[in-house]
Amino acid sequence: MTTKNAVGNSLTGSTGSGSFVGATSPTLVTPVLGTPSSGTLSSCTGLSLTTGVSGILPLANGGNGVSSAPNFRATMSGDQSLTTATAAKVAFDTKTFDVGTYYDTTNKRYTPLVAGKYLIMCQISFETVATVESLILTIYKNGSTYSIARYGMVFGYNPGIFGFYTTELMAFNGSTDYVEIYAEQQGGVTKPVYSAFSFFSGVFVCP
Repeated sequence: MTTKNAVGNSLTGSTGSGSFVGATSPTLVTPVLGTPSSGTLSSCTGLSLTTGVSGILPLANGGNGVSSAPNFRATMSGDQSLTTATAAKVAFDTKTFDVGTYYDTTNKRYTPLVAGKYLIMCQISFETVATVESLILTIYKNGSTYSIARYGMVFGYNPGIFGFYTTELMAFNGSTDYVEIYAEQQGGVTKPVYSAFSFFSGVFVCP
């Protein structure tokens, strides 16, 4: 009967030192494996997240569950007149960036095709007058009011151009859900939303 040691001594072209390795449950000490053709590393520890990792890291493991996080920023190509006491969609018709190309500059809306929760942000630049007035900034989802920010202003003798801001965390289904921005002013006369300092943006946060 051929022993394990006898077989080991007869091998040629071997590398390393130590005991002969059997097929079932061997214990290897600091082996250099090269590039294996297959294998499952689910029970391994100490794996580096900076090299040799492929696939999508889930939220439970410190990732966000997507290969590329959608995000966008849109601005206005020009000022927009707002009729008093009338809500109007704000004309964010120019993209600064749009990862995923989900922003529609024609309809001024964002329809992300990756399901999850998004942080939506908006600011409009608006001129007040020396009277009591109010501004309503509304986030619309699928054509209906989702969130309202109402600003009541008494500026007396200090009118000027101010930035009005709103933000919201929203869930999108990744197919049909979309978001738009509406504004309404109640200053008694038609007044502009200034394109300078006005923006509409969003970023994927998590599934």
